[in-house]
Amino acid sequence: MTNSAAIPGPAPERPRADLSPASHTGNARLLRYEAGRLGFAPDVLGMEHGLEIRVPGRKPVYLSRTPGQDRQLVLGALFTRGWIQSAHDIAEITVCEYTSHTLVQVALKSGLRPVQRRSTALADQGKAEDRPAMDAANTLLTRGAERLLELRARFEQQQKVHHATGAMHGAALFHGSGTLLAFAEDIGRHNALDKAIGMALDQELLGRVDLAVLSSRLALELTRKAMAAGIGILAGFSVATAPSVELAHGKGMTLIGRLKPKGMNIYTHPWRLARLALHTAPTPEAATHEHRTPHV
Repeated sequence: MTNSAAIPGPAPERPRADLSPASHTGNARLLRYEAGRLGFAPDVLGMEHGLEIRVPGRKPVYLSRTPGQDRQLVLGALFTRGWIQSAHDIAEITVCEYTSHTLVQVALKSGLRPVQRRSTALADQGKAEDRPAMDAANTLLTRGAERLLELRARFEQQQKVHHATGAMHGAALFHGSGTLLAFAEDIGRHNALDKAIGMALDQELLGRVDLAVLSSRLALELTRKAMAAGIGILAGFSVATAPSVELAHGKGMTLIGRLKPKGMNIYTHPWRLARLALHTAPTPEAATHEHRTPHV
């Protein structure tokens, strides 16, 4: 059976409903062995379903994702690939639900050209003389690290589907003041980040994102996605790979791994933690006029 729906172009003043009606989880009954005993027990499983994105003139994108936040996933996937710069670049999204997979057909506005991302450092890297000196900024660095640990705790509070299933990755986007701007969960760590980026893009909040927290390791492709969104600090619960550290060092990104309840590894550019400690909530005027150019 196939269900098809046409979704009109974006209207950022109005929140967007999820495109997918499917559930994030499914119930199961299993045989469990524990402490020398066998017995049946209920369990909650994370859902996984195929999604295909078709854009005229482009190769199809095939994803295996947790159903839910599909519009945001599509926006994030197209943005991090450089196919769009904003939700306004999309003329129409048509979704067809099949038994085996979901097909999303995207029509881009006429005259749209591929995004040419500059291979330069992050726009908010700042001049060297503007960065806090390491010796003078130890207190600020510590305060910034403590703030990041607080954000980690808030991140875990958001992981409701993961707590139910144990199968989900999460991605959160924060303003430097600690304001949570977007959060998403998915069976795939790349999908979770794309969903979060797509959510911020859909609500025109991406320019306010200063840092991202991921439940996964910091693989190269995740680092590239965060750079495409202009994110200055990328932190993960697990380790960073060597290519990610090399890329972050060269492009001015602060990369933080092994983000635990009481500590972390700071791989590159620790000075941003000092800036994080001084961050306050933006004024409405500053938030309205803030603009960020994405880079890879």
